[in-house]
Amino acid sequence: MRKQWIGEGMVMIIVCLYVFVAVSKVVGFDPFVSQLKQQQFIGNHAVLIAIIVPLLHALLAALIFIEKTRTAGLIISMLTLMGYNLYIASILLNKLGLAPCNCVGIWHTMSWETQYIINFLLLFMHWYCINNPIAPEKPTVITSGITPKPSY
Repeated sequence: MRKQWIGEGMVMIIVCLYVFVAVSKVVGFDPFVSQLKQQQFIGNHAVLIAIIVPLLHALLAALIFIEKTRTAGLIISMLTLMGYNLYIASILLNKLGLAPCNCVGIWHTMSWETQYIINFLLLFMHWYCINNPIAPEKPTVITSGITPKPSY
């Protein structure tokens, strides 16, 4: 039972995080686009990427929230986070030149190093949820205790 609560809590944290980031990217669309334009390999595609990123976050939140698609959503999300961690690692290793502002809502003061560590914690949460799926609740059957007599 405890594993169930831990898994459900982790799933809700992941879903809320994706919704929060998606909304933050939409609300701060113009600054997000200008930050993306500063990246040498994104530059010309900044607007397209700025549209795709919040849509992807919203889609992942929905996939993870829906029980039937949860495992697939967690796997896709985990792969996405791994890719994002590679991006952060390249920033930390100064392979991308100018690093964009890390402006995600209340996290705008978080360093790239801290985000890198948090992403590894999120990857662990994904791994845990994939390997400990939340079992659907079994319906409670209420009986009266009276057994019907068979009819002959």
